[in-house]
Amino acid sequence: MVFGPMQIENIIHGEGGLLGAMAAGQVWIDMTTNQPEMVRKLASDIMATGAQAIDAPVTGAVDGARNGDMTQFAGGDEVT
Repeated sequence: MVFGPMQIENIIHGEGGLLGAMAAGQVWIDMTTNQPEMVRKLASDIMATGAQAIDAPVTGAVDGARNGDMTQFAGGDEVT
C-alpha cells in the first residue's frame, strides 16, 4: 500500500519496477487508493506477464488506521 497513483505507477513501471519481476503464478494486490482507469491499466500490464492482479483499496484514512477501523474492498477477474 502506497500513498497514491503516482507512487504505485512508479513502483510498477519505474526503473527496477515490479513489472519486470512479475511472472505466472504470482499475484499483485494493490491496496492503494487509486483511479479506476489507472488500476485497470496497471492490472492489464501485470496480467500481461502471466501474473494475476487484485485491486483491494481500503477506506478510513489515517483515523481509521489509528483506530483499527478500516474497510477493505477487493476485486479482480474471475480467474483470480
